[in-house]
Amino acid sequence: MRDADRRTLVRALAGCVLALMLGPVAAAPALALGVVYPDVPEPYRALFLRIVEGIEDANGGGVQTLAVSDDTDPQALAAWASRRRLDAVIALGRQGMEAARTLQGALPVVVGAVSLRPGPAEGVTGVSLVPEPGAVFARLRRIAPGVRRVHVVYSVEESGWLVARAKEAAPAMGLSLHAEAVADAREGTRRLLEMTRGLRGAEEAVWLLRDRRAVAEQVVLAELVRRAWEQGFVLFSSSPAHAGRGALFAAYPDSLGLGRRLARLAAEAAAGRGPAGIRPLEALALAVNLRTARHMGIELGEEILGAAEVVFPQR
Repeated sequence: MRDADRRTLVRALAGCVLALMLGPVAAAPALALGVVYPDVPEPYRALFLRIVEGIEDANGGGVQTLAVSDDTDPQALAAWASRRRLDAVIALGRQGMEAARTLQGALPVVVGAVSLRPGPAEGVTGVSLVPEPGAVFARLRRIAPGVRRVHVVYSVEESGWLVARAKEAAPAMGLSLHAEAVADAREGTRRLLEMTRGLRGAEEAVWLLRDRRAVAEQVVLAELVRRAWEQGFVLFSSSPAHAGRGALFAAYPDSLGLGRRLARLAAEAAAGRGPAGIRPLEALALAVNLRTARHMGIELGEEILGAAEVVFPQR
């Protein structure tokens, strides 16, 4: 053996011996993360705690939680964060975000579970609660591949930005988007009923937005479901309750996935990496209505049913 080879072998063996002496390398310690969320009753509280579960999962522990209200003292919140020596705070919901404003500048704050417009935002980092249209359309194409046209009514004030993103996403999915802006829910409900009167067949789909200014969903949902069944068009939304009442499917926020994404953003913020801004929500859960699918002749394979968080009718 040459001297150079002998020296290389000796160094390698020495490294192995040292590794055995020291034992396995310890994993990086979890960040000390604080999560503030609204002090609300069930079932809403469970939704926030599910997001916290996702944060804990991605962070590997080290999560302190605090329920806040409009009466939460900002100084008490700052003292809570200081005592726990937090690396960053994740603020959930409107109340959580408002309460955590007093902490900005003292430590990184990431927001989530708020319906914010994705894009650059001065001094704000987080994830919107509104599902990304491209991700919703991807579910539509997987569940009902025959759809070619999507119809929707919306208010510019509440959903104009969302529909603008949808218009960009639709062509890439082989879809055309027919969107009508309305002034209020009364006009939107009327226009939606007029729009769906002539829809026939599985190439047509209606997207029922969570837009209170555009549609009185409690008034119109039953009629939309009836027309979808009789006329054969696809009805989908971002509310699992709509799937429970007869819509073909709903793509809605995946609380665990949202929590994991927020934890990763908090880690980036604590390390001084990553630009500020609101990211779109792409972690979506799926609710499907098996009875509606069978009525429409749509086969929901094992892959779709296995991925669905909720299948209606529930057995």
